[in-house]
Parts: sequence; structure tokens; C-alpha cells
Amino acid sequence: MSADTSSNDAATPRLKRTPLYDEHRALGARLVEFSGWEMPVQYSGILEEHRAVRERAGIFDVSHMGEFRIEGPGALDFLQGLVPNNVARLTDGQALYTQICNEQGGTLDDLTIYRFSETHYMAVVNAGTAESDWTWFTEQAAGRADVTLTNISDETGLLALQGPRASDILSSLTDTDLDTVAYYHFAEGTVAGVSCLILRTGYTGEDGFELCCASGDVVALWRALLTTGASAGLLPAGLGARDTLRLEAGFCLYGMSSPSRSRRWRLASAGRSSWRKATTSSDAQRCWRRRSRGCRASVWASSCATGAFRALATPFCATARPSAS
Repeated sequence: MSADTSSNDAATPRLKRTPLYDEHRALGARLVEFSGWEMPVQYSGILEEHRAVRERAGIFDVSHMGEFRIEGPGALDFLQGLVPNNVARLTDGQALYTQICNEQGGTLDDLTIYRFSETHYMAVVNAGTAESDWTWFTEQAAGRADVTLTNISDETGLLALQGPRASDILSSLTDTDLDTVAYYHFAEGTVAGVSCLILRTGYTGEDGFELCCASGDVVALWRALLTTGASAGLLPAGLGARDTLRLEAGFCLYGMSSPSRSRRWRLASAGRSSWRKATTSSDAQRCWRRRSRGCRASVWASSCATGAFRALATPFCATARPSAS
């Protein structure tokens, strides 16, 4: 019996864990497998956590996501060849939500790109596709001396503080003027003594922030936010609430609400593309021509697909929507 068990254990891939794994267990989280990670699906309950984010605030561990640094004089041109949206329109401290496209114009993943300068960007990608995204990035950068890629996923912690009280909670822990950080912009600062990127982004449909820091600092940051936010009704929230919140907001999640590499996802995401994107490299121009032809041919199909998605999501989300009282 022991030999069989040992054999089975050896054949079972070990799930990855974020630095907050012990924190989740201490809080009584229900842990599940998600994209090769052992992650909390809920703490106090999905509906309670959902309502907390809509009415007060919730905090999510999203340290399982992937982060890539893109640097060099060719960084902008490189990104323009990977995504259909126009990275060139970003200013320093601004973010852009878009997709990674393959050579046929189909979608490999959705991601957010953050611009530090014209020669320095960061991309945040989904956990389930982080390895394949990294492979794609490195393949496309092969032979380019003007671009340097660094996979910083393992050394990066990421928390999402979301909800109408998120700004109040965060402002008590940082000297950064949060009013100057507009939606889809970011600033470098210190939160509870931890050096962070303070990103005004999120995927819940609420105002809020994502805090990017060194993985070794994320436990201290998590504890400080929970302690400070307790009086404001802050709750830790898991993958279950994250899903109901993004569904209620009408947001897709690549690989779940959207089929992998499919044209339907590509069309429904046409709003994440720029019709007037100017490109400089021949590779970027080819990528954009493929992408734009597919989108232009199916604007009507895109609106139908988006409407159908929202119609399907509404009955499910109605059970989780906070009451008006």
C-alpha cells in the first residue's frame, strides 16, 4: 500500500503556492486547484465576499499571475508587434488592457501593459498561460538586440484591494496622493513601509488598486491592509467572488468565459483593439492587418456575442448582487 501511495504521489504534479499560502490557511480559506496553483476559492463565503467588495472593500491574493519586464530601445516596437491595441498612446505611468495575438490574429491571452518609460514596460499576464506567454514573448524577441525580457513572476507579489472603501483604507497606509493616480494609471510609492507599485487597476467593476511588491514583502503588506481595513469592513476574498464580480461587471476571463485561441473571443474583444494604430516594423504591420481584417468583418457578430454573454451572466449574478438597501 505504501509503495502504491508513493508512486501515485510522485506522479501527481505538485501545486504551486503563493507566499500567502499560510495566511490563507490561518484565515480558514477553502483551497482549490487553479491553473496549477493552490488558491483560496472562499473564506467567509462567496456571496459575503462579493457584497463586501461592492459595498465596502475586499482584498485578493493575485500573486499567482505572471509579470514580465520589457526593456530597451526596441521595447515599444516589440510590444506593438504583439498586441492589437496601440501601446504608443501610453504616457509614463499609464496602463493598457489588451490581448496577445498569434500570427493569425487570434488571441493567446489577455494582459495589462504598464509603461514606466519609452524603453521600460511591464506586462501582467494570466497564471494559467504565464509559461506559454513567456515562451511566445521570448520567441518573438529572438534575434533582437534592442529588447531585453525578464520574467519577474517568481519574485513579485501582487494584491488587489477593491471596493468603494479601498482608497480610504490605502490612503491611511501611504503618503502617495491617491487622487493623483487616475484609473489605469500607476505610481511608485510605499505602503505600510513596503515599496510598491500602486496600480489603479482591477477586474471587479469597482474602484480599487493592485499593489505590486517584492514577493518577500507581500505577507507584511497583506497583514497591514487587513488590520487597517478591518474597521472599514474589509474582507479577504477568494477566486469565487472574483469570478462573480467580473461576471456581474461583464468582464471576460481568457480560457473560461472565452474559448482558447478562438475567433469568437477575438471578435468580442474588438474594443481592446485600436483601429488607428500606427506601426513601424513589418512584423507589427502584418500582425495588425490580420487582426483588423478579422475585427472589421464581424462587428455585428461581436455585439451579438457580447449581448449573449451578458444575458447569460445576469441570472447567475442576480443572486450575488448586493441589495439596494
